Amino acid sequence: MKKTKLIDVIEAQKNNFYKDENIFLLKKDNEFIDGDPRTAKIDDEKLDINGMKIKIISSLLKRQEGDCSCWRIYEFASIGFNETREGYYKLWIPCENASSKHFNLSYHFSSDIFAHRSYGSLNDYLKFNIKEKYTFSFFYHNSNFLIIDCEEKITFKEFDEYCRVILSAVGFITGFIQMDRGYYFEDDDLECSEYKNFKYTSCFSPTYKSSFYTIEGNPHQYCFSNKKVDINEKNKKLNKKDFENLIDKMLDNINFREAIDTLTTANTLSISYHSMRLLATVLEILTQKNELKDKTTRIKFTYEKNFICQLKEVAKQIIDNNPDLKEKEGKILSRIGNIFDISNNDKLLSLFDENTIKLNELDKKCIMLRNHLLHGNVPVTGILKDQDEITQVMFIYLKLTTLINAAIYSSIGYKGIIRNLPKLFMDYKNIEELRNEEYFISIN
Repeated sequence: MKKTKLIDVIEAQKNNFYKDENIFLLKKDNEFIDGDPRTAKIDDEKLDINGMKIKIISSLLKRQEGDCSCWRIYEFASIGFNETREGYYKLWIPCENASSKHFNLSYHFSSDIFAHRSYGSLNDYLKFNIKEKYTFSFFYHNSNFLIIDCEEKITFKEFDEYCRVILSAVGFITGFIQMDRGYYFEDDDLECSEYKNFKYTSCFSPTYKSSFYTIEGNPHQYCFSNKKVDINEKNKKLNKKDFENLIDKMLDNINFREAIDTLTTANTLSISYHSMRLLATVLEILTQKNELKDKTTRIKFTYEKNFICQLKEVAKQIIDNNPDLKEKEGKILSRIGNIFDISNNDKLLSLFDENTIKLNELDKKCIMLRNHLLHGNVPVTGILKDQDEITQVMFIYLKLTTLINAAIYSSIGYKGIIRNLPKLFMDYKNIEELRNEEYFISIN
């Protein structure tokens, strides 16, 4: 059976097994031990759907209806599906959000990542490598599916992880990605139109949609007024190598991946102190990652070591003559040993290499709000002159989002411009501090 036919058959089911938004519902006779609903379990149970044998993988009891029970089915698969087996895998995600019909990847990615395919246009087919080992494709099928596939044999668990990272990365770059649910197919070969085994899952993040993306090749998206913004000679798109670096970095570093996922979560919320605290969390995650790198690469100079030794000797003499300090000796000596460590503020600013990202004083003020936000302190005032609290919150949120994007893109080697979100979205307010800012930020 072809993949599109399988999906049509499954999603047309009614009666005792049927689709309910992103999940499926199953009605069946009660099979409780001693009448206790807590003993109910249908995972690994086999079902016959129009002659197809499937097994339930993940479920939850929804309610009892007399002698029957209704189950939420989150994942199911064909009987022969095996997550540990190598094969040719594809992920098909139904494009049910209207935004996916007008989505243009060429606004965000440079031409070197696009490839031609017999189905779909040139502008919606990405081809790239992961770990210099696997070749992946990402494209929109004209039957309204988003498809990800791998040209090499791969285990399902690897393929699943890579797909989720790809979806997260594309959403971060473009401001939109269809998710919610999808069908995994195992094939005998790469070009096979009929599937060997399949798995359905609704265990994806919700479809992501946000206006707060910063990579954009369309010059009209850099200014909402009638002003002309000259960006024609500047790089505005992500090339293949940078995208591959982003994917590999997300796979290699769970904290980096978590930072991007937290950022996109914040971008789906209303702008508020809550969403700003999420941005502060992103800064904290990125700073800790950067700090760990500094600790493993920084070597104390000889004069620093000598100074610390001398200072510790003096401190020990003072402690020996003051019994009240004896119990604090370990803490005192430890702090002396860290006297040349980078300060918290310097750690924050180290995310932004001065050779690649030029920070102005307003940028630094907003970045330094991290601790203020993490500790739940409100309100945030004094960043902008003569502006109400709501305007200040909006400005800080957009400024931090832009700067976090700049730090992430800089870390993967991107060189070009990104949209300056506070200038873009708030220029109409005639904020004094924004007058001299450009509609874009350069990453050198």
